[in-house]
Amino acid sequence: MDEEDVPLPLSVTDRVRSCDTAGESALSDVASPTPSFKKVAFHQQPVPALSWLGLSVSVPVKQGPRQWLSRMFCSLRGSPRVGRRCFRDVEVSSDVEEDTQQFKTLLSGIEGAVSSGEILFIMGGSGAGKTMLLDALADRLSMPVRGQVHLFGVPKASERFRGMARYVQQDDVMYSSLTTRETLEYAAAFAGVPSAKVREVVDKALQVLGLETAANIRVGGRFLRGLSGGQRRRLSVGCQLVSKPTLLLCDEVMSGLDSTAALRVMEHLREVADAGSAVICTVHTPTAAMFDLSDSLCLISRGRVAYFGPSTDVEAYFTEKLGMALPPRLSVAEWVISLCNPDFSASSASMAETICSAWPDSDARVRLLSRIAGRDVSALWETAVRSSTTTIPDPLEDVDLASAPNMATIAELRQGCGCSLLRQTWLLTKRSLVDALRNPGVVWIRLVVHLGLSVVIGLAWFRRPTTTAANLFDLLGLLYFIQTFYVQASLSVLPIYVEEKEIVTRERANQVYGLSAYMAAHLLVEATFLFFLSSVSSTIIFFLCGLNSHFDRYVFFVGMQWLSLMTTESLILLIAAITPVMLVGLATVAFVLAMFTVVQGFVIKMEFLGPLRVLRWVSLNGYALSALFSNELAGQTFAASPNTWPPYPVDVEGDVILASFEFPTLSRFVACGALLAMLVFYRTAAFVWIWAFHNGKK
Repeated sequence: MDEEDVPLPLSVTDRVRSCDTAGESALSDVASPTPSFKKVAFHQQPVPALSWLGLSVSVPVKQGPRQWLSRMFCSLRGSPRVGRRCFRDVEVSSDVEEDTQQFKTLLSGIEGAVSSGEILFIMGGSGAGKTMLLDALADRLSMPVRGQVHLFGVPKASERFRGMARYVQQDDVMYSSLTTRETLEYAAAFAGVPSAKVREVVDKALQVLGLETAANIRVGGRFLRGLSGGQRRRLSVGCQLVSKPTLLLCDEVMSGLDSTAALRVMEHLREVADAGSAVICTVHTPTAAMFDLSDSLCLISRGRVAYFGPSTDVEAYFTEKLGMALPPRLSVAEWVISLCNPDFSASSASMAETICSAWPDSDARVRLLSRIAGRDVSALWETAVRSSTTTIPDPLEDVDLASAPNMATIAELRQGCGCSLLRQTWLLTKRSLVDALRNPGVVWIRLVVHLGLSVVIGLAWFRRPTTTAANLFDLLGLLYFIQTFYVQASLSVLPIYVEEKEIVTRERANQVYGLSAYMAAHLLVEATFLFFLSSVSSTIIFFLCGLNSHFDRYVFFVGMQWLSLMTTESLILLIAAITPVMLVGLATVAFVLAMFTVVQGFVIKMEFLGPLRVLRWVSLNGYALSALFSNELAGQTFAASPNTWPPYPVDVEGDVILASFEFPTLSRFVACGALLAMLVFYRTAAFVWIWAFHNGKK
C-alpha cells in the first residue's frame, strides 16, 4: 500500500486540532475506529542543537492597561511565559487562556529542529511570521510565548542560550566612524578570539564577505560617507560570524544584497555550519543556488507550519503528497512561497489553508517529531487512541541525551563566547575614544561651539570693572549666562545617545558585553572629554572676564563647570534611554532644562511660583548657579557707587547679595554634593532602565 493511501484517521486530526484551540486533549470524548498506521522509517540521529514544539504567540486585539502591564512584567522577567506541554500542542495555563475574539494568533503550534552543522531556512510570504518565529526562538519577544524549546535536549535557559547564540538583525546599526576592519576586529575581540588570531580571523572574514577592498573604508553615517548599503549588510553579518557561535540566527541577511553578494554570504554561512554551528535564516526568495546550500526548510503561512523537512524533499512533498505540479521556469523556492501566500485572492487563501491543514496528518511531521524525540513516535497516536487516554505522551519525556553535551560542556561553551569584564571595559573605552575623536558630532562640533562662545563671552565682558557695586548686575548676568549656556549646549549630545542606544541594544541582546562594562566605559570617556572641554572654555572665560583672581576660586570654577556638564549629560542619557524617538527626547530635555532654569531661585522669587517652588530642590541649574555665585561673591566687598543707578551709597558685601537670592543652598560645597548625588542617581536610573527595557525584546 502506498504511503498516501494510509492517512491518519480524521477523528485523530480533529482531536489534535481541538488541543490547539482549547488547550487540552479531547481524545476521551470521541469514539474512533481502530486506526491503521504505516510505520515511518526512522533513523536514530543526534539530539538537535535546538528543537521546539507547539510554539504559539498571541496578542490582544485591543491593548488595554492590563495587557500593557502584563507585557511589561514579562519583559522585566526576561523570559517568556510557557504553558504545560502535551504531544501536539500547548495546554494553555489558566493565566494565559485566550478568547479568540480578544486575541490574534501570530504563531500557532510551530514545531521544528535544527542540528549542529545544519542550515535551516524559514520561508514564507510577507507577514507569515518568519521574524516572529525567529524572535520567539531567540527569546526576543516581550509578549508571552507558549510552547517548549530545548537546547541540546534540555529545556532552554535564556542566559545559557544567549551565551551560545548570535543574532543578525535586519537593520545595520554600527559605529559610523570605525573602518570595516576595525569593526570586525572589535567584534572578534569581544567574542573572545585570542589577540594573536584576531587579524587572521578578520582577514578571512573580509575575503569571504568580499570586503577586502573596503577594509580601510569607514562604515559611514550622518556626517561621514562610507560603505554602500550592500557592504554594510555584509559587514553586519560578518560581525556575528567571526565569533563562530554554536547557534547563529539570521533575520533577512540577504536583504539589500545583489545575487552574487547574497550567494557569497550564504557560502560563508555554509562554512560556519560545516564547522559545527547550527544556522537558522529567515529568507524571502532565495535563488536556486542559495536554496541548494540549505539543509532543512521551515515553510510557514500566517503563523502555521506548511512544511518542515529536508530542503531536497519539499518538491516531492508538494507534488506527491499534495498533488501539485511545479510550473516550468520557476524555482522550487519561489513556487512553494507563492503557494503558501494567502494575501492576494480568495483562491490563494484557500490554497494556503489546504496546505497548512495537510501538514498535521503528514508522515513528514511524524518524522520531524521522531527526530525531536530521538525515537520513533508514530505509534504514540495509535496507542493513545486505543487506550482512550486523556493526555498524549510528551515525545521528549524519554529522550536519550547521550549524544548531547552535558551541563559542564554547555557552561564551557558559554564561557568561550566572550571576554572578561575588565577586557570588555577596556575594549569599549578604546572604541568609544576612537569614535569620539573621529565623529564630528561627538567632539569637534561641540568643542568648536563651546570654545567659540567662550571667546565671545570673554570679549563681551573683557576688562569689566570688578571692584565696584555699580558692576554687580554685569557680574551676576555673566555668571547666569555661563551656567545657562553650559547646560543648554549639552542638548546637542542627545542625538548621539539615541544613535548609540540602538547599537548597545543590539550588542547586549547578543551578549557581546555586559551593561556594567558599557556604563563604566561610557562614564570614563565622557568624563575625560568633558573635563578637557570645561577646562579650556572655563579658563578662557575666567581670565578674559577678570573673575575672582584667587587660584582656589579658579580651580573650583573649572571643577564646577565640569560637574555641571557631567550631571546635565547624565540627565540627558536617562531621557535618551526612556524616550523612544529622538524628537520626543529633544523636546523633553528642552522642557526639563527650561523648567529647572525657572525654579532655580534667580529669575523669580519663590513666593510667585506657588506649588512649583518645591522643584528648586531638584533643579541642577539652581545648585550649579548658587555654587558659581558663592565662589565669586562670598567674602568679597564691592565699593560704593553713589552716582550710578541704582545708587550704592555704601560698600556692598557679597554675602548680603547671596542672601537676597533663594537658591537651594548658599554653600558651594553642599551644591557640589547635591550635583554629585544627582549624577549618581541619573546614571543609576539610566542603568536600570537600559537593563530592563533595552534588552533586544520586541
